[in-house]
Amino acid sequence: MASNNFASRANTRDAVSPLVSAVAAMFCICMAVVSAQPQVSVTTDYVIGPQDVLTITSYDQADMSGKFTVEADGTFTFPMIGRVKAGGLTLRGLEAAIKTQLKDEGYFRNPQITVAVDTYKSQKVFIVGEVRTPGTYPLSGNMNLVEALARAGSTLPTASGEAVIVHAGENASGPTMPVSDDMKDLVRVNLRDLEKGTVTSNAALRDGDTVFVPRAQSIYVFGQVKNPAAYGMKSD
Repeated sequence: MASNNFASRANTRDAVSPLVSAVAAMFCICMAVVSAQPQVSVTTDYVIGPQDVLTITSYDQADMSGKFTVEADGTFTFPMIGRVKAGGLTLRGLEAAIKTQLKDEGYFRNPQITVAVDTYKSQKVFIVGEVRTPGTYPLSGNMNLVEALARAGSTLPTASGEAVIVHAGENASGPTMPVSDDMKDLVRVNLRDLEKGTVTSNAALRDGDTVFVPRAQSIYVFGQVKNPAAYGMKSD
């Protein structure tokens, strides 16, 4: 009887890996959905900051187009009009500001300008715990939990069935670890829900967030079994 119990526990090993591949699969599905929809929130809501690299296209005069790096003071130099304040503005806000200045200074009657982000550098998230490549990652547009986990190489087989998001604020200089359930701005996400395709669990991330994937509790299987070892327990 004891051997049968140990053997049945050993079968739990087969349940460890699916979450890893499921999260990666969920990322691919979400990316396909995102690609098929207009990127309104990315192009209108992203707030520009220092070190972001912007692609600005002028349809009135081609040699005004190019890539521009926002400097530490939140400004950059644009042809004809000189220093332009970009820090703190959305992409659409910056477009409007450049158009107004070009019009007011008499360069064009109805300037046609578009602004996009070439490289995100001013905002970041921290991904730590049981992921393949923990570290600091740039926050790009409307980045969500699935995308963050995919960038970190997905979860490890030793990961628990949840991710903890700590909204530490834009001034966070490093990961903010959850110390209690009473912490303000702490969100727990059941990764099984993501595996099942529950999109509402795919939380949006903010500048300075920490995504922490805890290690699963282990059970030890030994005795007359084929693969005695410690196995991670997954919560439903």
